[in-house]
Amino acid sequence: MKKFNEEHDEKVFELTDSEHVLNLEFYLHRAFLKWQDALESALKQGSNIETGLVNRGLAGDMVEGIAIAKGLVNWEKQPVPKDEGKQRDRILKQNKEAEKFQKIFDEFKKSIESDPNLSKNIKNVKISDFKVFEILKTISKSATKKGTVIV
Repeated sequence: MKKFNEEHDEKVFELTDSEHVLNLEFYLHRAFLKWQDALESALKQGSNIETGLVNRGLAGDMVEGIAIAKGLVNWEKQPVPKDEGKQRDRILKQNKEAEKFQKIFDEFKKSIESDPNLSKNIKNVKISDFKVFEILKTISKSATKKGTVIV
């Protein structure tokens, strides 16, 4: 990262390194941080908890979108090609994973939506959190046990 305007504010910087600008891992990490801090940030800024819930749900959607774009999770069934081969085998495996996820997700969603004591925002956040935790489980299976924290 290249510092920008070093004389006035050292916290202002410009992203010039393509390693960070177009790196989905960087954006996924930022999305996780936004998701994790959404409720606390809203309360610190004087907003009510409902604003924090909305922000957390939106950040969870961002995590999900980036994880899908990065290919970390495959939650929707894909058409299976007729030709035998590695691609067909991969798609069959992903379709099994999608079915398994969809079954668990549908049961969870049904239990959340049937609870009359939860507000709409809390229901949305619980559903979003469920997806984020599934993404975290997927990442933890293939992640090395050491790394550098980006803040």
